[in-house]
Amino acid sequence: MLFNLFRDGAAVALIDFGATTRKLWQRLVQKPDEVLPWELPISDIAANHHGSADITQALGDVIYFQPGLHGYIGRKIEIERSVDGDLKPIPASFRQNGQTVPLQRELIGECCDVVDTIMAALAPQDRPARQYRVAMQRLKYQASAGEFEMLSRMTSDSLARWGRLGFQIDRNRGALHHRLSGRWASDILGVMMTMPGGRNFARWISEDVVKGVPGDTPDARTIVERPHTDGRYFSALCGDRQSVRTEFLYEGKWQNLPVTTDKLAIMPGDLAKRDFGLKPVLHRVIYPNDLPANDIDDRCGNVTLLFGAT
Repeated sequence: MLFNLFRDGAAVALIDFGATTRKLWQRLVQKPDEVLPWELPISDIAANHHGSADITQALGDVIYFQPGLHGYIGRKIEIERSVDGDLKPIPASFRQNGQTVPLQRELIGECCDVVDTIMAALAPQDRPARQYRVAMQRLKYQASAGEFEMLSRMTSDSLARWGRLGFQIDRNRGALHHRLSGRWASDILGVMMTMPGGRNFARWISEDVVKGVPGDTPDARTIVERPHTDGRYFSALCGDRQSVRTEFLYEGKWQNLPVTTDKLAIMPGDLAKRDFGLKPVLHRVIYPNDLPANDIDDRCGNVTLLFGAT
């Protein structure tokens, strides 16, 4: 059914899994056995971090604050299956306050069941999905654009001189229009924007490109993650959004993605295009200026629970 919907032009599907989504939200976010990274000391976050040269491939606990590119504290897990069907989560345990806490196998199995159900509906009948890994992520965005900016500034200030220059180039890249996000174009323009006179020229190019996208008012929002497609087969989101919003581009206009704790909002990704011929959905994360940043729940507020397949 999902394959037919997306093939026929739907951008997003809202799926009601009954009580399953709500229960997973409660057990993974509201009352987890683990202490989530935004409630841990930074030394534990570092111990739980499994880094990668590609920022999108890192697992475990992550702290990403690069304006226009990333802006959250998160915990990312991937689950592999052995030839015997055994589940192998990576990482399989986390350090918290002097203890090592393993992931619950039963809970990991329930996450896999949800992803398997979606994959079975996403693949066409004559092209079943290849072997894939299950992704489960918990991402917390800050209460306001101001807090996001402060953490980004602190991240930059903690780097050495050449690191700060590289951070500024990446920041410049994140400010460009998404149509200029290709590696070589964005790298060249990002470097140009660090030079006298180069910033105005690069901005002129970016603003000239953005004229082709109606319905976007830059003064009404702060972009946390610029428009992008996900590299997975799909992304299925639920969560508690209080002052942050995900939007997707549909028929030339940005639409609000309804993210709740009761349903999963599903978008095809790049692998669905490669294997199934489905169009991936361009989306972004923003702080709308009209949403208040007061009384954000410290544990669950602005948290996204994401399932996917890679």
